Order: sequence, then structure tokens, then C-alpha cells
Amino acid sequence: MVDNYNCIPVRKCSSNLTGWLNGEHPTFVDSIVGKEVCFHGLLNCCYWTVQIRVRECQGYYV
Repeated sequence: MVDNYNCIPVRKCSSNLTGWLNGEHPTFVDSIVGKEVCFHGLLNCCYWTVQIRVRECQGYYV
């Protein structure tokens, strides 16, 4: 499901397809969760997607 609330404009910071995390960041320190990154392009907020793993690490996300 696409969270259009987080969808950011195309060509933000001179990118061709602007990427954004579809969903919330992890909330527990050192927890690793699977997430989807959407790329906004061709009039579609989630034109292309990729699955990633994200870890919350003392205020940073890696």
C-alpha cells in the first residue's frame, strides 16, 4: 500500500526519480525491519519500488 502522505515531489534535489520510505522508520534500537522504498516518476508516486532492510541505530537509520 502506498502512503501518499510521504510522497515527495518529482525531481527533488535534481534527482530523476525521487525515492522515499513507504511507511514508518523502525522505533526500537538495533531492530532491523524490511521496508519498501518508492520512487516518484512518470506521474506515479510509487512508479518503481525496491525492498530494503533498515536498522534504527541511536537516532540514525542505516
